[in-house]
Amino acid sequence: MLFKLAVFCWPEISYARSIDNVVSYVIFRFAHFRVVQACSLLLKQFEKNLPHTNHCIAKMLHRIAWECKLPSMLFQASLFRTFQRILDSKLEKDKVSLELQADPRVHW
Repeated sequence: MLFKLAVFCWPEISYARSIDNVVSYVIFRFAHFRVVQACSLLLKQFEKNLPHTNHCIAKMLHRIAWECKLPSMLFQASLFRTFQRILDSKLEKDKVSLELQADPRVHW
């Protein structure tokens, strides 16, 4: 739905342009402090969330930090504490914990 909205907002896009430009524009629109705040609030309840929900939240934060090149948006004490809780959790099936532990770029 959001992808269609971005295409309708740019009627002058020629077919020669890559669709990656539109997708990166949509991704960059999510790089907002309120989106990070909402993701942080959702991630605080990672034990109650479905693994897919936790995966989507982690992917959104990853896109903001790496694809939009805005890692400073994630520099929040509450988010760091949540990441510590995730890494210290005993949930073996929690995919967010496994992804964060396996990511070599994450330095704690």
